[in-house]
Amino acid sequence: MMNKIPVHIVILAIVVLLASMVSCYNPWFTPVDEKRVAVRGEMNLTDYEFKPHVLVKLDGQWDFYWQRLLEPSDFTSSPLPGMTGRLTFPGFWNGYNLNGETLKAGGYATFRLIITVPDADRRYGLKFTEMESAYRLWVNGKPAIQCGTVGKSREEMTPSWKRYEYYFQPESERVELVLQMSNYYHRRGGPEESIVFGPEETIRSYKMQKVALELFLLGSILIMAIYHVILYFLRAREVAPFFFGFLCIVVGLRIPLSGEKLVYEVFPSIPWVVATKIEYLNLVLIIPFVAMFFYRLYREYMSAIFIRCINGVSIILFMFILFTRAKLYTYTAYPIEAFLVILGLYLVYILVRAIIHKQKEAVIVLAGMLLFFLFGLNDILYNNLIINTGYLAPVGLFIMLFSQAVLLSLRFTRAMEITEILSHDLEKQVQDRTRELSSEREKLEKMAREDSLTGIYNRRYIMEVLENEIKRYNRHGISFSLLMIDLDHFKKINDTWGHPAGDRVLHSVGDALRTGLRSTDIVGRIGGEEFMVILPYTNGECAMIVAEKIRNDMRKLVFFEGDENYTITASIGVANVDTNDIDSALIIFRADRALYRAKDKGRDRVEPWWSPG
Repeated sequence: MMNKIPVHIVILAIVVLLASMVSCYNPWFTPVDEKRVAVRGEMNLTDYEFKPHVLVKLDGQWDFYWQRLLEPSDFTSSPLPGMTGRLTFPGFWNGYNLNGETLKAGGYATFRLIITVPDADRRYGLKFTEMESAYRLWVNGKPAIQCGTVGKSREEMTPSWKRYEYYFQPESERVELVLQMSNYYHRRGGPEESIVFGPEETIRSYKMQKVALELFLLGSILIMAIYHVILYFLRAREVAPFFFGFLCIVVGLRIPLSGEKLVYEVFPSIPWVVATKIEYLNLVLIIPFVAMFFYRLYREYMSAIFIRCINGVSIILFMFILFTRAKLYTYTAYPIEAFLVILGLYLVYILVRAIIHKQKEAVIVLAGMLLFFLFGLNDILYNNLIINTGYLAPVGLFIMLFSQAVLLSLRFTRAMEITEILSHDLEKQVQDRTRELSSEREKLEKMAREDSLTGIYNRRYIMEVLENEIKRYNRHGISFSLLMIDLDHFKKINDTWGHPAGDRVLHSVGDALRTGLRSTDIVGRIGGEEFMVILPYTNGECAMIVAEKIRNDMRKLVFFEGDENYTITASIGVANVDTNDIDSALIIFRADRALYRAKDKGRDRVEPWWSPG
């Protein structure tokens, strides 16, 4: 039975668990070449060989333009904008000395970095995490990411902590990043964490690992919570499982509020001020629940006055966060961190006393508590940019909670010999949950909507949209038009300049279509060099105007290969929905016929279905 297993075996199991979790936590320990840092606003990766699962942090000196919101076009003229100086990434502009004046958190700035990549034909990715507290990014002059709204005042800006990735293929070895950032909400301004750079497939894997692990931790912790809350109701006189269950709930709810900020995936419209306030309130609640749980287990060794003080301070911090603005309550991070350190040291002291008094189970609790304390201390140092490791508290919390679960299980086995079966069931539930998460991840990957080459919608998704538009027309009479676009003589480009050149053309065409249409218009690549555009609320005459605009936009695209350049043209067929369209096949047929008519008449033209002559 479990109560006959030696304590040192249980401790060894926890250590093995720790090793496996750290192994799973690979995203926080992604190998990085420490010599690869930005120097004077440039990072040279010309001779860098990207290996599987290896990424580069864009740390180092970035060009820094204080109180200026510059765009890529500002760096194409001569002379270049005057630089304030260079700021080290990651880092805050708080405390930056500018002409004898120390900058404060409130303000805005532009950052710029030039990266020289080894292979311009490869697709790369950027992974953003914590930036205080709104930013906008351009890559090689193209808008890439907008997180919140950058502004020159509190009224103009909208903060956001949503996590973003951006994938692109550079047109040359030179990649220019222009990053605007503003902050009037948080106690700190500037980039809090590193921007990670690497091949697209590695960035995607890196993101997926982080999300999968957070979901795994969340599922495991919530299962622990349910298990121990049920234990409390089955044996109400044992109060420790009650506090432990609610401690698991508080800790579990913190996971989607931190790390990858999964709360924004579930509630994309949640305001930053609300999400941030919930995160800080959640952090404060951990303190009294931890204190009360340990007090119920080791009441004879703990001071009731100390517990009252801890709870009183927690209430004060909770009310302060609840009724103040973010720029004030974010400063509570310092007292919260201080109280967590004090509480951790006090609990270590209590557990050592319990071990001295021959309570062998306290060894298990102490092992988990020490690991949590060390990982929590790591996070405090990392959060204040003293060390550059990464956030490990979720792993520490999981290990600590796991150790408490072991302790409670050992206590209950003295009265209930079925604990071994329950423990096995719990492990099976965790494994089942992990398999479910893996299955869901595969489904999400299969449901990807984007065409990987152009960044616009793929054939599967745009066909679904077209079917929905047909149904909406038949149900409500809401009209729309359809454009079929084919690039003229595209095979000649591949034969002359090679398939990479053809891929660049398709990528540029996708960008031009996406940026040149309304936000309500749907554009997708349906195969090869053929594209489809759905124009909701648009009749045939307006669709012809849009098609002519697209045709002219295609003619304006210029592509360079060495010292030579070339342009492209497009043939476009236009059709609008009518009462005979019971599905997408008929309108596609008409648009295709119009497209072939445009080709037959010499290409580089727009032909409507309803005007065959």
